[in-house]
Amino acid sequence: MDVGDIVGEYVGELSEYDAVVPGQPPVAVKQNSGYTLLMNAKSKAKKFVYIDALRCGSITRFLSHSCTPNAAFVEFQTGADVKVLVRMLVDVKAGAQITVNYGDETWFTCMCDQCWSASANDSLQDDRVTAVNN
Repeated sequence: MDVGDIVGEYVGELSEYDAVVPGQPPVAVKQNSGYTLLMNAKSKAKKFVYIDALRCGSITRFLSHSCTPNAAFVEFQTGADVKVLVRMLVDVKAGAQITVNYGDETWFTCMCDQCWSASANDSLQDDRVTAVNN
């Protein structure tokens, strides 16, 4: 796939939520099920909108997380309709894994290639410090 290509649409059940802290500026708290996506667009009632692809959705709900993704979720609006598409950020060869960044607030410890390498280097550094101190 080439940069700019559309992988597919992120679809699922739509849910609306009010601001979660009354009296404070509207801030949405993402309640991850593993398949929820908070949209930037708000509903006609000015509520936060989530797409929940847990029980239904397209193949895009199975994309893995990476801190250095090769694709991204992008909102496109046509009139009153808003769609979330997955668009390629870089060229990838056939058979390559397509990844997106789930955002800063994940419900898991990231083990993407970048974080795994950093974790392995930290572990190696810890081992070296332990060896020097012993």
